[in-house]
Amino acid sequence: MKKFALSFSCILILTFSFAQQISLADYNRAVSFLGSNISKNIVWNTAIRPTWLRDGSGFTFSMQDSAGSHKKNYDFETGLITDSKNENGTQNGWGERRSTKRNMESESPDKAWTAFVKDYNLFIKKTGSGAEKQLSFDGAKNYEYASYYGWGEIIEGENGDRPEHFDVSWSPDGKFIQAFICDLRNAKKMYLLDWSIDTLYKPKLLSYYRGSPGDTDMVYMTPVVFNTQTGEANRLNEFRNVNSIRFEWLPDFGKALILERVRGYQKVNLFLYDVVTKSKELLYTENSETNIDNFNYRLEEEWNQIIFTSEKDGWKQLYALDLKSKKITRLTNGNYYVNDISFINKKSGDIFLLQKEKKRPTRILILLTRLISKQKNKSANTGKGKS
Repeated sequence: MKKFALSFSCILILTFSFAQQISLADYNRAVSFLGSNISKNIVWNTAIRPTWLRDGSGFTFSMQDSAGSHKKNYDFETGLITDSKNENGTQNGWGERRSTKRNMESESPDKAWTAFVKDYNLFIKKTGSGAEKQLSFDGAKNYEYASYYGWGEIIEGENGDRPEHFDVSWSPDGKFIQAFICDLRNAKKMYLLDWSIDTLYKPKLLSYYRGSPGDTDMVYMTPVVFNTQTGEANRLNEFRNVNSIRFEWLPDFGKALILERVRGYQKVNLFLYDVVTKSKELLYTENSETNIDNFNYRLEEEWNQIIFTSEKDGWKQLYALDLKSKKITRLTNGNYYVNDISFINKKSGDIFLLQKEKKRPTRILILLTRLISKQKNKSANTGKGKS
């Protein structure tokens, strides 16, 4: 028995010693398999982002090989790919409302008002006179207007302050302003112990807001629309959720689009909302038994249409929704994956897409499709592939 115990102890010691012998080379080898490093050194050109030339003659893009990254130019007229010397252009994808620049004020489109937060409530002040008008009155710490929370922001200490955030969306005429109430009152945190600072002689306590599937004690976001003239507040409690809605104003007075991603990511709803009558109309809904994580849309005001993607047929394809007739038209069809909208020619109605084929998933194609409502040929949808 003593021999067995001794042998077992030796095995444990050897195992522990072996487990601790991780060299710097082993660590660096593990780091080399991070996604960002694989895309740089092993698998190239998995995603190409065209930059469209301002004169409309073509686009530039980057290709990578063992020698490094190379800028290329594609010319629409000749169809030739050459080395690029012109890098001035624009990118045109789905787009997001929130800017990466952290501003704590927002000026109305008509420049008559500036929105800001004071004591967790939303205010607007008149341009010129500086006269203030309070729009919300029940704001408090952890129940904060015109705010949001970052998925990965770290808070120091048990009751430490989180970073300040500000976000509002003005209607085109400046008569309405939309914001969110960020409700953290019952939200639970996850905690970290940072042992990396030797001079502290103890770990630093860090935390961040995070919930698990099924939890109800999470951060909730409630959209609110304020009338800047009357001060009336319309709280959209039906859209209170852990996933904030996407709220996008339309050119029409008092109209907006609301994209709701239901918790669990198995259902999305797209609504037309009237802030004057406080009514909503369901434009599109989609359900999945598994997951919906690739539903994107963009509003094309000139055509009064919404271009959106859906995987409801098994492939991510492109569709158009007419806001007047509510008719949905399929724009692409095939065994390929529409990666992104790269560029839309407003005059011709041509849509350039990034597409991936099933047989050659690392080969990126530019697909051109055409909107029916603004074309000379209104009888069919057509597509052309360009490699």
